[in-house]
Amino acid sequence: MTHPLVTHWQAFLDDFERRDDSACLGSFQAWITEWDRCFWAGDFSAYPDVYAADVRVDNRTASSFILDGFSGIEGFKVLRDDAIDAFSRFTFYVERFERAGERFAAVGTMRLKGRVTGIILRVPGGAVWTVRDGLIVRVEAFSARGKAVRALDDEAG
Repeated sequence: MTHPLVTHWQAFLDDFERRDDSACLGSFQAWITEWDRCFWAGDFSAYPDVYAADVRVDNRTASSFILDGFSGIEGFKVLRDDAIDAFSRFTFYVERFERAGERFAAVGTMRLKGRVTGIILRVPGGAVWTVRDGLIVRVEAFSARGKAVRALDDEAG
Protein backbone atom coordinates (compact mmCIF):
# COMPACT_ATOMS: atom_id res chain seq x y z
CA MET A 1 0.00 0.00 0.00
CA THR A 2 1.33 3.43 -0.94
CA HIS A 3 1.97 5.88 1.90
CA PRO A 4 -0.60 8.74 1.93
CA LEU A 5 2.20 11.32 1.69
CA VAL A 6 3.31 9.77 -1.60
CA THR A 7 -0.28 9.45 -2.86
CA HIS A 8 -0.89 13.17 -2.26
CA TRP A 9 2.46 14.09 -3.80
CA GLN A 10 1.67 12.08 -6.93
CA ALA A 11 -1.74 13.76 -7.22
CA PHE A 12 -0.03 17.15 -6.99
CA LEU A 13 2.58 16.16 -9.61
CA ASP A 14 -0.20 15.04 -11.96
CA ASP A 15 -1.90 18.44 -11.60
CA PHE A 16 1.45 20.21 -11.98
CA GLU A 17 2.30 18.32 -15.18
CA ARG A 18 -1.15 19.14 -16.60
CA ARG A 19 -0.44 22.81 -15.74
CA ASP A 20 -3.74 22.97 -13.85
CA ASP A 21 -2.81 25.62 -11.29
CA SER A 22 -6.27 25.67 -9.74
CA ALA A 23 -6.07 21.93 -9.08
CA CYS A 24 -2.45 22.36 -7.89
CA LEU A 25 -3.62 24.65 -5.12
CA GLY A 26 -5.97 21.97 -3.77
CA SER A 27 -3.69 18.99 -4.26
CA PHE A 28 -0.71 20.80 -2.78
CA GLN A 29 -2.76 21.77 0.29
CA ALA A 30 -3.76 18.10 0.68
CA TRP A 31 -0.07 17.15 0.49
CA ILE A 32 0.90 19.85 3.03
CA THR A 33 -1.82 18.62 5.40
CA GLU A 34 -0.47 15.06 5.18
CA TRP A 35 3.10 16.37 5.47
CA ASP A 36 2.15 18.16 8.71
CA ARG A 37 0.60 14.97 10.08
CA CYS A 38 3.69 12.92 9.23
CA PHE A 39 6.10 15.56 10.51
CA TRP A 40 4.46 15.88 13.93
CA ALA A 41 4.04 12.10 14.22
CA GLY A 42 7.75 11.66 13.46
CA ASP A 43 6.87 9.50 10.44
CA PHE A 44 9.59 10.20 7.87
CA SER A 45 9.26 6.81 6.17
CA ALA A 46 7.89 8.22 2.90
CA TYR A 47 10.25 11.20 2.65
CA PRO A 48 12.69 9.35 0.33
CA ASP A 49 9.79 8.94 -2.14
CA VAL A 50 9.14 12.69 -2.18
CA TYR A 51 12.50 14.33 -1.47
CA ALA A 52 15.85 13.85 -3.20
CA ALA A 53 18.40 12.32 -0.82
CA ASP A 54 20.44 15.55 -0.96
CA VAL A 55 17.47 17.94 -0.73
CA ARG A 56 18.51 21.45 0.31
CA VAL A 57 16.25 23.42 2.68
CA ASP A 58 17.00 27.11 3.25
CA ASN A 59 15.34 29.16 5.97
CA ARG A 60 15.00 32.76 4.86
CA THR A 61 12.50 33.60 7.60
CA ALA A 62 12.98 35.62 10.75
CA SER A 63 12.18 32.53 12.86
CA SER A 64 15.15 31.73 15.02
CA PHE A 65 13.73 28.39 16.20
CA ILE A 66 14.08 26.93 12.71
CA LEU A 67 17.45 25.78 11.44
CA ASP A 68 19.14 28.21 9.07
CA GLY A 69 19.18 25.44 6.54
CA PHE A 70 20.10 21.84 6.03
CA SER A 71 20.80 19.22 3.41
CA GLY A 72 19.39 15.74 3.31
CA ILE A 73 16.29 14.06 4.60
CA GLU A 74 17.79 13.57 8.07
CA GLY A 75 17.60 17.35 8.49
CA PHE A 76 13.81 17.11 8.75
CA LYS A 77 14.20 14.98 11.88
CA VAL A 78 16.48 17.59 13.44
CA LEU A 79 14.01 20.31 12.42
CA ARG A 80 11.20 18.41 14.15
CA ASP A 81 13.26 17.89 17.29
CA ASP A 82 13.97 21.65 17.40
CA ALA A 83 10.38 22.62 16.56
CA ILE A 84 8.77 20.54 19.32
CA ASP A 85 10.78 22.47 21.89
CA ALA A 86 8.93 25.66 20.88
CA PHE A 87 5.65 24.52 19.33
CA SER A 88 3.08 21.85 19.90
CA ARG A 89 2.06 22.25 16.28
CA PHE A 90 2.40 24.38 13.20
CA THR A 91 0.43 24.10 10.00
CA PHE A 92 0.73 25.89 6.66
CA TYR A 93 -2.48 26.96 4.91
CA VAL A 94 -1.86 27.58 1.22
CA GLU A 95 -3.72 30.52 -0.29
CA ARG A 96 -1.92 31.04 -3.59
CA PHE A 97 0.12 28.94 -6.00
CA GLU A 98 2.47 30.16 -8.76
CA ARG A 99 4.87 28.29 -11.02
CA ALA A 100 8.01 28.95 -13.03
CA GLY A 101 9.37 25.92 -14.89
CA GLU A 102 10.24 23.17 -12.42
CA ARG A 103 9.87 25.58 -9.49
CA PHE A 104 6.74 26.78 -7.76
CA ALA A 105 5.79 29.07 -4.92
CA ALA A 106 3.04 28.50 -2.39
CA VAL A 107 2.09 31.39 -0.14
CA GLY A 108 -0.32 31.53 2.72
CA THR A 109 -0.50 31.58 6.50
CA MET A 110 1.44 29.54 9.02
CA ARG A 111 -0.52 28.76 12.17
CA LEU A 112 1.72 28.01 15.14
CA LYS A 113 0.74 26.97 18.65
CA GLY A 114 3.24 27.63 21.44
CA ARG A 115 4.16 24.54 23.43
CA VAL A 116 4.35 26.26 26.80
CA THR A 117 2.03 29.25 26.36
CA GLY A 118 -0.62 27.68 24.13
CA ILE A 119 -0.72 30.98 22.26
CA ILE A 120 -1.72 30.63 18.62
CA LEU A 121 0.10 32.78 16.12
CA ARG A 122 -0.89 33.33 12.52
CA VAL A 123 2.10 34.34 10.42
CA PRO A 124 2.04 35.09 6.68
CA GLY A 125 4.75 33.44 4.63
CA GLY A 126 5.62 31.33 1.68
CA ALA A 127 8.10 28.95 0.18
CA VAL A 128 9.59 28.05 -3.15
CA TRP A 129 10.03 24.39 -4.09
CA THR A 130 12.21 23.04 -6.88
CA VAL A 131 11.24 19.66 -8.34
CA ARG A 132 13.35 17.42 -10.59
CA ASP A 133 12.38 13.97 -11.79
CA GLY A 134 9.37 14.00 -9.48
CA LEU A 135 11.38 14.70 -6.31
CA ILE A 136 11.80 17.87 -4.29
CA VAL A 137 15.43 18.98 -4.55
CA ARG A 138 15.20 22.36 -2.82
CA VAL A 139 12.89 24.30 -0.50
CA GLU A 140 13.31 27.96 0.41
CA ALA A 141 11.09 29.28 3.22
CA PHE A 142 10.29 33.01 3.48
CA SER A 143 8.62 35.05 6.20
CA ALA A 144 6.90 37.30 3.67
CA ARG A 145 4.62 36.15 0.88
CA GLY A 146 6.00 38.70 -1.55
CA LYS A 147 9.57 37.52 -0.96
CA ALA A 148 8.62 33.98 -1.98
CA VAL A 149 6.95 35.15 -5.17
CA ARG A 150 9.84 37.51 -5.97
CA ALA A 151 12.34 34.69 -5.43
CA LEU A 152 10.40 32.57 -7.88
CA ASP A 153 10.24 35.45 -10.40
CA ASP A 154 13.95 36.29 -9.94
CA GLU A 155 15.02 32.75 -10.81
CA ALA A 156 12.56 32.54 -13.73
CA GLY A 157 13.46 35.91 -15.24
